[in-house]
Amino acid sequence: MDKEQLIDLANDFLIPFIPGSLIYGEESSNEDDEIVDFITNAKIAFKTDVKDDYRIFINREQPFESKFNNYITEYRVIKSFVETIRSMKRGLSSWYHSDLRTAIPRRVIARVLSKNTNSRNTILKIIDTLSQWSERRYEGSPIVASIGFDSSSLASGINFQDICCEQFISVISNGLDTLLVLDYGGNISSYQSLEYSNKSIFSPCRYSSIANWTTFENIAIVLNTVGEILIFQNKQLVFAKRSGRWHFLTHRSSIKQIGEMCMPIVKKSVYETCLDVSFSRTGGCIGIVSKANIKNWKNVATSKKDYIEGKGNKSLFYKKIISDTKFQNLDRRLRKEILATDGAVLIGHDGTLLAIGAILCIKGGSEEGGRLAAAKALSDYGIGIKISQDGSIRGYHKSDYDEPSFRVM
Repeated sequence: MDKEQLIDLANDFLIPFIPGSLIYGEESSNEDDEIVDFITNAKIAFKTDVKDDYRIFINREQPFESKFNNYITEYRVIKSFVETIRSMKRGLSSWYHSDLRTAIPRRVIARVLSKNTNSRNTILKIIDTLSQWSERRYEGSPIVASIGFDSSSLASGINFQDICCEQFISVISNGLDTLLVLDYGGNISSYQSLEYSNKSIFSPCRYSSIANWTTFENIAIVLNTVGEILIFQNKQLVFAKRSGRWHFLTHRSSIKQIGEMCMPIVKKSVYETCLDVSFSRTGGCIGIVSKANIKNWKNVATSKKDYIEGKGNKSLFYKKIISDTKFQNLDRRLRKEILATDGAVLIGHDGTLLAIGAILCIKGGSEEGGRLAAAKALSDYGIGIKISQDGSIRGYHKSDYDEPSFRVM
């Protein structure tokens, strides 16, 4: 494939998958080089054919996951992208290439999730069906759905594609805790009502029941009330289509980027709460104060009425419902609602709640949005995390850095 064409395709369809990444140069290549090759933990080289005399680099500050992990990693996504582009090479140079390009993201996803052509085609059809449903209404309400794929299921002779145009099928499964189960040929196997669970760290709380149903072999695809498509595997959210764009989520590397300033259980609880806020679309801001700054945080949050230890109505209210419970021990739903409060939430390195709904002292002259400026102000005391109403998550360690330490979507 022509080098400029590959760079163009990568910028349009690979970079958006992997938050914080960019195409970072090129070099000559020979047949001894792997088609997809780890150079460092922050740089991966790729080309489309072993005979290509060049390869290009994808790079980001946040480290990539090891390619040897069992779960889906950036390496597997890049490899799937390369294989997808190679399979479409002729068409991408034809007169209908514009139409074909739009199929690249979902074909990459189907390839990552499948083990063979049959299952790949089935997954692709379900994604396409749910995309069509996202633009429809049933009796005035958005259509929601949750479709599971069980590799060990005993399927009937009824294929989902044969009945997906029927009105009744669009109300079977609620996108949260009920599931229509198919085999990987698309044949209907069963309907399952799932027990509530909030144990999945790597999934928004409201989808934890579905996330916990999935395994290495079984996946679930959800269409929610705002038209987003979410894909779960191995008890975690792995892909999400939001605002018309597909995203790949790398949970573990994002948690690592929070740093060593706090206990592991605090990092995990903060991360899962960020996911919860992201998918509730309320927006929020949270700061983890490092042990070294535990006596200084009031320099950035100066209003005593926002302190948990204060004496105003807000302080007394939160003291009553929280008592001395650490952040990581609160119910996930309560944590999400606390972050929806206007202002920032501050917690200590051990999870002690310090302030809720805090209005922060921002450096003069800041032209950034309120939550971004707040997250950067908090980053001078540990780490500041901004969750936008559009769902993106950004974590900062230094206020004078424009680039975040990690991104999710």
